[in-house]
Amino acid sequence: MAEGNFYNTVTMLKEAERYRTTNKFLDMLYSELNRSKRLMLTGLGARLTAVTSSLTEELWGVDINQGSIDRAVELTKSWNECKDKEPFRTEAIFMESKGLKPNFENYQFYLKGNIPSGLDNSFDGELASELFLHLDGAKILDILKEAHCRLKPDGKFIFTFYPSGYKNSLDAEFRKLCSDYGIDGTDFIKCDEISGDSRTIKVGKIANILKRRHDLYEKHRESYWLDLAAIRAFSEEYIQKLCKDSGFKKYREEDVTGGGMFHFAHRLAYVMVK
Repeated sequence: MAEGNFYNTVTMLKEAERYRTTNKFLDMLYSELNRSKRLMLTGLGARLTAVTSSLTEELWGVDINQGSIDRAVELTKSWNECKDKEPFRTEAIFMESKGLKPNFENYQFYLKGNIPSGLDNSFDGELASELFLHLDGAKILDILKEAHCRLKPDGKFIFTFYPSGYKNSLDAEFRKLCSDYGIDGTDFIKCDEISGDSRTIKVGKIANILKRRHDLYEKHRESYWLDLAAIRAFSEEYIQKLCKDSGFKKYREEDVTGGGMFHFAHRLAYVMVK
């Protein structure tokens, strides 16, 4: 099991404060996952670790990045220092309203590739929040297939994504940012040339232009996550096709705009079942 090495509480809080968590999304997690025996977090970090742990007897997690695991581990050690600061305060108040407490006694976090074998059909639920932002379609399909194998027959997989095709979609908001400062976004916000199902936003290249005007870069650095290299928005039809190809059926859909990494962009959460 991976242990934290690189993050202290100050660093972890500094990174986490850019996220937003809404009661609507927490209510969704509570209604779908509460009283689970075993839950999996795919894509770790500090945010949602506490509230997810409160819904289960065993919390498992997997990530490709040691730093993400370290942030989650740091939270388990410093919850009392963090619970009065956002985004954790929203989680803490929500848990208190439901009579829940974080369960950091039984967690296991692993780097991808090191997770034990023999876990098929053993999880009541799995959560991937904000993960699909960073993946292409092939990797999302792999995540969906892995989750399908791990879940019990009545298990649920919950994930968030930013759909394209809306006035306030993630790619549209970045186009607006570029337009506001006279930046030609053609080369930085691109539609998939073959399928047209995804929009790749080259955040790092946009950031490099904004850095020429230091005040603009600092003004938008945190809300637009200008320290990232690239992110993706997907059409709803494409995400639904990937789910179908992996054996999942859509059980529930919620508009969870206002939370996550880009609180100003249209954001959806799907609950999938076998």
